[in-house]
Amino acid sequence: MFTRVAAVAAAVTLGVGTAPAQAATGPGTMATPRLTINESAGQCRLTVITSVGMSQAQAQYQIDNGASARIEVWADDLVYDNRLFKALPAAMTASRYDGGLIITGQPSVPCYRLDEDGPENFDTEGDEIYVKVVFDGPGYQRMSKSSNVVKGRW
Repeated sequence: MFTRVAAVAAAVTLGVGTAPAQAATGPGTMATPRLTINESAGQCRLTVITSVGMSQAQAQYQIDNGASARIEVWADDLVYDNRLFKALPAAMTASRYDGGLIITGQPSVPCYRLDEDGPENFDTEGDEIYVKVVFDGPGYQRMSKSSNVVKGRW
């Protein structure tokens, strides 16, 4: 048990990824995407990772035969959520360790683009941002899943 905890802690510290959380993804389903936002000098880097449960061979087939994944950035509001923008297509890799199609993206945008409420609003709560990851692949119905919500002031 200690070795597994130490390995997970090391992976998180080194930024290796979230393999243990992704490994539990059932066949044909998408894991809940994980979003983090890091700000530096007015630029915000959104880091997104998720996976779709399948074997390594199936994942490689998807990559080789036109599968696509994209990340949409959304603002979480009380009345209705609004899409802020579509990011570039996400990267896809076949996991060598436990199977699965790993979907990642790291779009970087000026932080003001994440200001969902605009400067004219009182903005007492700050901004709430999440992403939707959309996957299309041969033999699969389009799937989409929302990430965790990240709060901040942009």
